[in-house]
Amino acid sequence: MPESGDEELHLPILGQEYTPGRPIVTYQFLVTQRMTKADIQGKLKQYGRPVSGNQKEVLQRLRVFSEDEKEWLSLFQPKLKQKRREHTSHKTLSCKRVEDTFGVEPVQQTLEVLADLELTGSGSLHEQESFAVCSINNATAHVMDVKSLVCCSALSLVHENYVIPHQAQPMGPAAHTTTAVLLLSSQQVSSPHLDFHAIPQQFIPSAKLGIALLGDEQFKYDKTWVPELPTIHLSKDIDRLCEEWESSNLLCVGGRGIPVKYWDTASFWHVFIDGNGKRFSYQQILNCIMEQWTSAAAQDANNAHMFFGGDLNHPLAQGAFCYAKGSKMYLLSKDDAVAKKWHELLTTQPDILSATQAL
Repeated sequence: MPESGDEELHLPILGQEYTPGRPIVTYQFLVTQRMTKADIQGKLKQYGRPVSGNQKEVLQRLRVFSEDEKEWLSLFQPKLKQKRREHTSHKTLSCKRVEDTFGVEPVQQTLEVLADLELTGSGSLHEQESFAVCSINNATAHVMDVKSLVCCSALSLVHENYVIPHQAQPMGPAAHTTTAVLLLSSQQVSSPHLDFHAIPQQFIPSAKLGIALLGDEQFKYDKTWVPELPTIHLSKDIDRLCEEWESSNLLCVGGRGIPVKYWDTASFWHVFIDGNGKRFSYQQILNCIMEQWTSAAAQDANNAHMFFGGDLNHPLAQGAFCYAKGSKMYLLSKDDAVAKKWHELLTTQPDILSATQAL
């Protein structure tokens, strides 16, 4: 219960999924008389706010932030990447002088127009992988979120290349069309991970046409060409998760790599919910992951002790659990350290791995 002189502030919960049009979930942060300046600075640091000043100043800064819901939205904005040849705040005098003299170079986009496009007998779209057709089909099609797109695991995976039906003698005005296409970068086209060929939208039957929302972009795809999600656990490889978050080819649909940030989250929240179906808070998720790691380390350490009969200095261990401190040798005792060495033994000693599998 709040005591006399205490103050309640409403702050946004970190790590939540923000949906435009819906209120941001908050919690009550109690400022007590016993709270120190360091405590308030720690809370400001969590939200990326300045922490300088005395205790009254930092507390006032936290009050202002708690009342400014527009400022909360900055927590959900991705950090913009610096573009090539874009100057930072540390712009050199020579760069400024050149821009003052000649002006800033405008950004140009290359747009090619292919006229009299004719369907040849080869029919392969392999040569058209470097183009994304910008024309919009007016056929009725449902717009679906990409989270639903990647859940269609029941759809069969087609391995054959998409082939345009052979048309030896195209006739009529429809045979000669003008289509606007936007040339993509060579890095996107030459990616070795693209297993599917990009299919222009006008060649997808309306019954099979789906539209996925990738941020502000509408991505058109063939619903019968949706593969299953790859069996990879990025929660165990945080470095790779960061690499695949904005740009990834682990999941390709119609020749397009789907970034991990657009993947389905239903399986994630299936793990991190309570008995009433309520999603865990950010801190609860961290606590749950820490408990899982601690439990796994304890189990691995117990397996190591059981395998060596309770003696980690067993000759079969080859001193893997020993470490030197000064002139003396000691045995590892912490579960996480023992578990790490145990995994190294299973990786480097096939005999030990075979023996554990036989148990």
